[in-house]
Amino acid sequence: MEVGVNLFSLRTMLQTEREIYDTFTALKKAGAAYVQYSGGLYNVTVLKNAAEILPVVLTHVPYERIVNDTETLMEEHAIFGCKNIGLGCYPAEGLFDKNKCFEIIEALEKAAIKAEKNGFKLYLHHHSTEFYRLFENKTVLDVILERAPHLQITADTYWLQHGGVCITDYLKDRLFGKVGCIHLKDYAITGVNREDLKPTYERVGYGNIDFHKVVKTAKECGTKYFLIEQDDACEKPEPLRLIMDSIDYCRREL
Repeated sequence: MEVGVNLFSLRTMLQTEREIYDTFTALKKAGAAYVQYSGGLYNVTVLKNAAEILPVVLTHVPYERIVNDTETLMEEHAIFGCKNIGLGCYPAEGLFDKNKCFEIIEALEKAAIKAEKNGFKLYLHHHSTEFYRLFENKTVLDVILERAPHLQITADTYWLQHGGVCITDYLKDRLFGKVGCIHLKDYAITGVNREDLKPTYERVGYGNIDFHKVVKTAKECGTKYFLIEQDDACEKPEPLRLIMDSIDYCRREL
């Protein structure tokens, strides 16, 4: 299967122009077909050059820029050939305050409509926190989906699992047609004794998620871009090796 990489996994390797080009080149050699740009130096000219090595299909940019500077963001993304603008994290202040929740969703929907009219799509990447039940019978993500129909969702396999839902059912029942991009992130339970056992990020194919079922369902739901992610890879001795293991698994098994 053709896969890409969310570069948040390698963010410490994207802090200079040279590092960006080197990382893009290494991932291309490893078999990645495209990338999501997240967590590194944001320079439009550099990204335009880097995109000639590997296409940038999605980004993560700050909330304030998305809602207050949508036009400029679209102009910048057009320069490096990316049609999908992403928000990496739903603002925390909208998790526990109903009025603030509505305000944030309204602003995102307005930006999403503007993006769509200009040939772009706006994506929200969720975590498990959006499965908090701010309302009696609805999670924050339920409300986002209801009130922002033009907003696309970057589904994340780890956070869906962590949020307590069935990944494949949620994709089919709640995200059908809205999930053009998905983060393939594995979920493992690790520890050295019973008291230490906890959920952790893992290389794709090395944890507990059934990615054969996930990928099949995601394709049926309209997913085009499958982005490998391991949040803590850059904190480990050989981050690129970890991502390469995930690329190898996806290309070989999926």
